[in-house]
Amino acid sequence: MGFVRPRTSLAQAVNASPFKERLSRNMIRAAQYVALTQDKAMVARALGWTLDRLDEEGDLVQFAAGIPGFSQSTKLKDTVLILEEAPSRSKLHPSLYRHITSLLIRSAKPGFLPDSKLLSKAVREERIRICLKALYFLPHAIEKILCRAANELDNKKVIAAFAPLLKSVESWRFAERLSEPKRGIHEDVTIAAQCVAAVLATQKPEQQAKPFVMRQLKIDQDETLNRYISHGHNLHLKNLNNLLRNTALQHIEIDPTKFTIIVSAVRLVLRRLKIEKAEQELRDEYQTLRERITSHATASSSESSANANRNATGLVSALPPCPSDPQASGSAQDEQTDASAPPPANGIGTTTAPVRPTRTPRPSSSQHLRPVSQGYSGDAYISMTPSTSYQSSPYSDT
Repeated sequence: MGFVRPRTSLAQAVNASPFKERLSRNMIRAAQYVALTQDKAMVARALGWTLDRLDEEGDLVQFAAGIPGFSQSTKLKDTVLILEEAPSRSKLHPSLYRHITSLLIRSAKPGFLPDSKLLSKAVREERIRICLKALYFLPHAIEKILCRAANELDNKKVIAAFAPLLKSVESWRFAERLSEPKRGIHEDVTIAAQCVAAVLATQKPEQQAKPFVMRQLKIDQDETLNRYISHGHNLHLKNLNNLLRNTALQHIEIDPTKFTIIVSAVRLVLRRLKIEKAEQELRDEYQTLRERITSHATASSSESSANANRNATGLVSALPPCPSDPQASGSAQDEQTDASAPPPANGIGTTTAPVRPTRTPRPSSSQHLRPVSQGYSGDAYISMTPSTSYQSSPYSDT
């Protein structure tokens, strides 16, 4: 009589199989287990599938509310890459940052965009907070907004649309909170917050915003801040110097595709600044910072990293020469320009030589900039109408 192998019970088979851990869980825990053990492509597809089922505005609000927590998850790897890929997996929300930005605008400025809903103040304020925070943690969202604003400096409708991010006190709170590097928060979020804070500081600060401006620019007395405010170009140049020193130079070696947000922020800060009207001390500081950036741009490959060289080159093209720089005065031939020549199209240049009755000053290099990050040209979703250039007043929008 031959040996008969005993039958294996189902329970024994389950206990001996690799599926034991999954089958021993309830449905919710099993779903969590699958999500945590699958590759990032599958998780991105799952998020894309979820996005396609968001057919109500409130559903999108809930999704946006979960973005910061997902980004900072300690259970999943590559959360930033997943969030970057997920919208491409969706048919209804392939450009998620647009939908969240539109939701922010509708909540902050009812009636500005079509299809705005009548919501209570409490609901609108909660949505504003959710959208502002989500945009920081959604890869490239702030970068695209700043790039769009920098390329549309004279388009009042575009600038007004982005006011909830670039002009509000609520935006100041998030920018300040996220500007300091913290464990678990991606470097891109910190850079975006520092750039938004710099753009916010270009506005004439309201009473509620003054404490943020003082902390941002390391001003410890109200009298000092009021002195800077009374001479807006001093405040703007101090703000620019702060951005160059603490953000641009600190991150000069990051991937050039990520550095474009800093260049866009610099262009927005330059929008209302006339360097020659600022105090000499601030101009000297600017000159030193510009020279440090230029040294990266002109250094050989052995002296500076390739990223630093490329980033610095792009940034120098956006920075006008300091009026104390001999190059700023230009050549005699440059000064013999017809006085009837039209002003630069983007409105952010600075005069670098005394204005004479029959001559115009040499335009700075920032007046000939090409739009940064051309790849985002398809992200234009707010209709544009022609508008006049901004006046020379550092705080005027008219």
